[in-house]
Amino acid sequence: MSTQTSPTRVTTIPLAAPLACDGSLLPVPAGHYDWIRLLVSLDDDAELDEEVWLHYREGADPEWLRATGTTDDGRRTARVPVPRREELLALRLPNRAGMAVHTADCVGRAPAADGLSIGV
Repeated sequence: MSTQTSPTRVTTIPLAAPLACDGSLLPVPAGHYDWIRLLVSLDDDAELDEEVWLHYREGADPEWLRATGTTDDGRRTARVPVPRREELLALRLPNRAGMAVHTADCVGRAPAADGLSIGV
């Protein structure tokens, strides 16, 4: 018996310009996600392991932003898991001098056509 899964849905968080990581709140399109993907730049080669806060409709939780790879231009890809199954509203960025976010996406499974999750 095969298990069917819903396709991945990527929702871009619009950024007008690179966003300095100064502890500011980054609103996200309200929704249910599995993780947030960021493309960041750093002024140094230090490890990328930063605390962030996920703001849900019902509260906020700390989580970790960790590097998952490096691009050809030296920027780093990073992910933040979104463990709660509640509606996410915002991400509080870390307060780290010399770090900036260039792109941000919320990633999750697209809802099934009948509104039910398949293969969860």
